[in-house]
Amino acid sequence: MKYAIGKNGAIGELKSCPHCQSTGGYFRNMRMSGETEYHYNYDGTDAINDHIHDGLNYVEQKTLFCIDCKKPIGSAK
Repeated sequence: MKYAIGKNGAIGELKSCPHCQSTGGYFRNMRMSGETEYHYNYDGTDAINDHIHDGLNYVEQKTLFCIDCKKPIGSAK
């Protein structure tokens, strides 16, 4: 049985994966594209890169998967 994700991020009344009974949560695949800058300090260490996602475009896929068994458990509207 498939479930739909609600506005609050919950999947209906689902409390665990219907396939493996995991309570670890779920994920959606995402496609990203674009360019960004990665900043370094002059000593070669990583600088603050809070901006790293600013230049990227995101498209979330509709299918929801169990984090543990990776089987589909629902879809986003």
